[in-house]
Amino acid sequence: MVNLSKRMSILQPKLLDLRHGKGAHVLPPAPVPQLVHVFLRYPRRQGLKPDARTDGAHQFGSRYLPRLKYHNPKLKVDIKTDGNTHAPMKLVLQFEGTDPAALRAIAKKSIHSEFRQEKLKQQQQQEGQEDLEAEARQQSPNWRDAPAPKEEPLQEKGRKKPTADEDEVVVKERPESGLGLHSNTPVYSRSVTLKINSKSHWEIWQWFKRRTGVEAVPMTDADSKLWHKINKDKQQAESDRKRSLVAGAQLRQERAALEKAKKAAEQMLAE
Repeated sequence: MVNLSKRMSILQPKLLDLRHGKGAHVLPPAPVPQLVHVFLRYPRRQGLKPDARTDGAHQFGSRYLPRLKYHNPKLKVDIKTDGNTHAPMKLVLQFEGTDPAALRAIAKKSIHSEFRQEKLKQQQQQEGQEDLEAEARQQSPNWRDAPAPKEEPLQEKGRKKPTADEDEVVVKERPESGLGLHSNTPVYSRSVTLKINSKSHWEIWQWFKRRTGVEAVPMTDADSKLWHKINKDKQQAESDRKRSLVAGAQLRQERAALEKAKKAAEQMLAE
């Protein structure tokens, strides 16, 4: 039977990583919309490693979601993997709440502020260019026959405009809910979908945090002391391992020298 202290030395780092590793976040409390279900689907064949297309989804499902479930035990998490490579890869978040406006507001987060600023800047530049061309046409004697200014597109060709329509939004009244509300309280549901094909686990997690508003779990004093102790033990173990390698190399050299001296002595006796 393995020593108990040795078992704890292996188990404690894993438990600490589960409590404070990647994905160790808590969902915000009511009255904000509550995340009640997470559904992740991606293809994975048995015995084969994830490829570049599915590695992000696999890392998110195996590393982030277990820690999220640990800190949010009421959250329902489903992961579906099969060998159908043509199946859609997606991450679906199901929200519930009593305020439909708050549920609809989640879609507005999909329009990035950077894109809005760039769009506004392009509109201002376009309006200024149109004013200059209109003034030049009026000053020209044949300004009536001058061609109208061409309208430039607001975005570059090939760049996809992020819109809230990309999310599968469903707002409906549900008499039954997992929020623990009374039956006479109207409860609304809404789902948000992300296509995760070829996305990294970091991109998926950042999208998840923006949609749900999760917050990292603060580290307690006991966990902080344990974390420092584990790191100190790791450093000591690494130092001991290096010293052991050096001592082993020296021992092998000494044995080789003794073996060489023994053979030389045998040759001298034979002569």
